[in-house]
Amino acid sequence: MKRVIKVLFLFLSLMSYAQKADLKGHVMFRQDKSDFPGAKMFLLNDKKVILECETDKNGLYQFTDIPVGTYDLLLRFKDFKEKFITNINVASGMKNIDIVYPDPCVASEKICPYNHTDSIIPIVYGIPGGETMKLADKGLVHLGGCMVSECDPGWYCKKHEISF
Repeated sequence: MKRVIKVLFLFLSLMSYAQKADLKGHVMFRQDKSDFPGAKMFLLNDKKVILECETDKNGLYQFTDIPVGTYDLLLRFKDFKEKFITNINVASGMKNIDIVYPDPCVASEKICPYNHTDSIIPIVYGIPGGETMKLADKGLVHLGGCMVSECDPGWYCKKHEISF
């Protein structure tokens, strides 16, 4: 009986070891495919962060010894738009995912993500002057801030308080 238990324990130990994997990749800047250091990488399972890391000076990231399964990957960097990669199937061994970041900008239409067109106002960026402040006070424009990136949202839904 002891021998059976030892064999069973050994088998279960080997199975749990075999059910681990690594996820690694290279993050590259969209314009010229150069290395993208300092990006925050988050590995999610059921919408919860289970591991995080940062790309190194060569734009490389790696998550080690993760259980085999399906994950989402979230990439963040300062004021750039977040990038989600969903349904990554990680099997035993090594999974490699290279990422080009940030995504190209796409002009948004004047339709709320909740599929309506009322209560939509433009977003204004930069330091607002007196006339722009009056429009903002009247709720005719939304102030987007002074930091301007290449991919800022153009519309604001007052009903849902979201930018798109």
